Amino acid sequence: MNHQFHSQPPGNQGGFRPFNPAQQGQASFGPRSGGPPGQPFNPAQQRSFGPPSQGQPQPQGGAPAQQMQGTPSSGGQGFAMPARGPPSFAAPGQPQGSFGAPPGTGLNQAFGRMTVGQPAPPVNAASHHGPPMNQGPLMGPPMNQGQLTNQGPSMNQGPPMNQGPPMNQGPPMNQGPPMNQGPPMNQGPPMNQGPPMNHGPPMNQSPPMHQGPPMGRGSPPTPMGMHQGPPMEQPAGRVPSSYPQPALPSGDFHQSGFGQPAPGMMQPTAPITPCDPRFMRMSVNAVAHSQEHATKSALPFGLVLHPLAGPENELPVVNFGASGVVRSCRSYINPYVVWTDNGRRWRCNLCGIANDVPSSYFCHLGPDGVRQDIAERPELRGSVEIVAPSEYTVRPPIPPAFVFVIDVSAQAVASGMLDVAANTIREQLDNLPGDPRTRFGLITYDSSVHFYNLKAGLKAPQMMVVPDVEELFIPIPDELLVNLSDSRDVVDSLLEMLPRMHQGARNPDTCLGPAIRAAFRLLTAMGGKMLVFQSSLPTTGQGALKHREDPRMLGSDKEQSLLNPVDTFYRKNAIEFCRQQISVDTFLFSSTYTDAASLAPLSKFSGGQLYYYPGFTAAADGAKLAHDLTHCLTRETGWEGILKIRCTKGMRLANHYGNAFLRGPDLLAAPSIHADAAFAAELEHSDTLLTVSTISIQAAVLYTTSSGERRIRVHTTAVPVVKSYADLFRAVDIDVMCNLVAKNALEVALKTGLHSARSKLEAVAANIARAYRTYGGTLSGGYQLQLPESLQLLPLYMMSLMKNPAFRGGNDIGSDERSAWQYALNNMPVGLSRTFIYPRLFSLLEMPVEAGLPAPEGCGALTAGVDKIQLPPVVNLSVERLNTEGAFLLDDTVSLHLWLGRSVSSRLLQSLFGTESIDGVDVRELQLAEPTDDLGTRVHNILEALRQDRPGFLKLHVLREGSPGEGRFFWKLVEDRASFNGGTYSYAEFLGQINRASQGGK
Repeated sequence: MNHQFHSQPPGNQGGFRPFNPAQQGQASFGPRSGGPPGQPFNPAQQRSFGPPSQGQPQPQGGAPAQQMQGTPSSGGQGFAMPARGPPSFAAPGQPQGSFGAPPGTGLNQAFGRMTVGQPAPPVNAASHHGPPMNQGPLMGPPMNQGQLTNQGPSMNQGPPMNQGPPMNQGPPMNQGPPMNQGPPMNQGPPMNQGPPMNHGPPMNQSPPMHQGPPMGRGSPPTPMGMHQGPPMEQPAGRVPSSYPQPALPSGDFHQSGFGQPAPGMMQPTAPITPCDPRFMRMSVNAVAHSQEHATKSALPFGLVLHPLAGPENELPVVNFGASGVVRSCRSYINPYVVWTDNGRRWRCNLCGIANDVPSSYFCHLGPDGVRQDIAERPELRGSVEIVAPSEYTVRPPIPPAFVFVIDVSAQAVASGMLDVAANTIREQLDNLPGDPRTRFGLITYDSSVHFYNLKAGLKAPQMMVVPDVEELFIPIPDELLVNLSDSRDVVDSLLEMLPRMHQGARNPDTCLGPAIRAAFRLLTAMGGKMLVFQSSLPTTGQGALKHREDPRMLGSDKEQSLLNPVDTFYRKNAIEFCRQQISVDTFLFSSTYTDAASLAPLSKFSGGQLYYYPGFTAAADGAKLAHDLTHCLTRETGWEGILKIRCTKGMRLANHYGNAFLRGPDLLAAPSIHADAAFAAELEHSDTLLTVSTISIQAAVLYTTSSGERRIRVHTTAVPVVKSYADLFRAVDIDVMCNLVAKNALEVALKTGLHSARSKLEAVAANIARAYRTYGGTLSGGYQLQLPESLQLLPLYMMSLMKNPAFRGGNDIGSDERSAWQYALNNMPVGLSRTFIYPRLFSLLEMPVEAGLPAPEGCGALTAGVDKIQLPPVVNLSVERLNTEGAFLLDDTVSLHLWLGRSVSSRLLQSLFGTESIDGVDVRELQLAEPTDDLGTRVHNILEALRQDRPGFLKLHVLREGSPGEGRFFWKLVEDRASFNGGTYSYAEFLGQINRASQGGK
């Protein structure tokens, strides 16, 4: 390698920003301060969204520019800048609602009336880390320290919007001078960063009570070279950021306190609990008032729903009893309905219909127009679970049923998969949900199908082999799916002897199709979950597949055909399974081609999940399989699930994403909705002009608990309708938007190819930058790249997606692996996609003494795990940050990579691996030793904490500088040039591309 490695500059531990190779020469900067938190948004109130007014100009000051100390980079790249603290935001609360059906309606009819609506997550106030290294003193009084009054100018009274100080006239208060940046390589004019948008206090707003310095979580990475227009004031008489803001500033990986209100943030006057951001988040926490404005803004608008998010997913349970669930024609009563006639009537916030309040539900309103019993009504205060009445049940609730369909061919036995799977299932029998109602069945197969009589009272299980897979019949069907409690001894005996029964397997063929059809026939009467373990390409019977991967097709336009199913057998079966309330979880193990693209629809359209273990061996991957299977069997699961998403009239759902079957425009069927399942939906205007002041969205999930109770889980949010482009751009939640854009790009990749998908991602960044320059920015922007603060990381994240294994080009990734990445992304919630898109790279070289130990309460450090273990510093994803004497740990949501430099200290090796040298050792065989000293203990704590934050097991891949597997580690360093065509640009060069595209027409 010709790379010259350098360590991270010291002193930059409060946070990090993406490495910008285009930054050269001198730069100076200062900490950014935001205004005090605003009042929470209350969509039930009528609000005016008139033209904004501008307050009095603030004095400005700054520090003289100072020479930046950084590490020179090769190839014309420059310096990395220390991070600045993000501005403080106040996030409005997000209530939630409930839903029910009128008496006498059937399941689909009753559920066909659900709706959507509820505000976004509260936001933690960001911290101030003080001036970065080598920064001169700040000049001028701090912003927003004067006394707030109620005598501000009225609406439409100040100077026009965007008339703040001209560019380069001086930095805003509490911020150092602008960062001047030299031109990037082979690019146009430099992209200077102007003053950030003003988040000062609104007029006519009293100061929040008990406001102290906000607790920090570190600074988000902020790309250099982006220009932000002059300060924009909020409209008079209006709370700034009245739409909910993202719970974490984009790129801020300090996840402690995620989604919780920051100290000093004003709480809602009414006891409305915000919709937890783990459950539902909007890509833009405001709605354009017209279809034309929405189109011109180019902002993808939608939501990501994680309905059963855990682990703290307990919600209050409401039982309306004989009076029935209170609902209108399109939604269930929720915190955003409007009460009239002293509480005798209520107006639906989705359909606008006025409804009479049942006498059993009546309560007088207080002076503030709020029901006096709101404290005792969870459905009027936040997300809620409603006990479904009998109208929602078409048959008695089913018991949880598990049928395991396990490959016992020669490959499955030799790899150790059969042994690990059987032992894990046996260990988890006591933890399966639904006891004592749980049903259990097991089928094995190679070129024939094997059934097992598990009748209670047998001394040992009986095995029956059906070799004719073309005309398969089910022997003794009543004894193959049994009550687990009654047949526990027989089931235990079968799982214990199963690996020995097939120990000498020599048959390489498998008949997956007939095996799943047999399992389907066992489950048809009641539904349940099918778990399929497949170790090779299916070669016999229905659904047999042929090897179709051609290395010459990888990276070309023809690769698209490899990423789509070769036929529709498994898709058709998945849809049939879904109709019978059967979901399929698919576990794939193979060192050769398995055609994952053809097998994955089995899980996608039945509400299941795909697990992929390439080249599985029990020694290397047994722990991961055991953990994943345990989690799959024991996580919270809702059975017979139906998901409805509805929104206020004037908006409609345009597209859905996730593992489910679309039964109607707004109805998703998922036989099992588990704690890891996430769904996304795109929304669009159905009316040319919106006539309401807020848009509500309600997501309701009808499901059966493992204990047999029919429940309706309701999440509701509401966002304001705005007329200002500036309000719209400021309301973006970048992490949700990237999640939504990525899932849309997956569809493009399957339809028209990977190159088209990458072009789509680049076009999203360019179109939004062009729209902001045209409608939301400043006319004096010149040639500088203009993006609002909420979107400064958009080019970085879009470029990261383009270099992600799900979309990257080249022939160094097989079609099976790429399909697995794509299906994982399609079912991924926002909390995981943030790190999946832009992985976290931790430096263990200069790990502070606090790292690896529980962080003190309220310290604002980057933490992970149940014990809030403090994590090491995060560095930029560039080879320039690596050091030949260092050790770096990378977390990409799916796995962990530990990169060791050639000159790594022997003390670190002794602490981690129990040896002072790894020369001549195959690092792929290295295993972490039990910690024996302080350093080893702290690194062990960090690894365990990261794993606790992920539903899947994070396997650790150890790499050494110059080792054969190092190339895949460098895939993750997205700020450097990639090796595939269409990805040979650095982050600075990509910024230049977006800047030039934003200045041209579409």
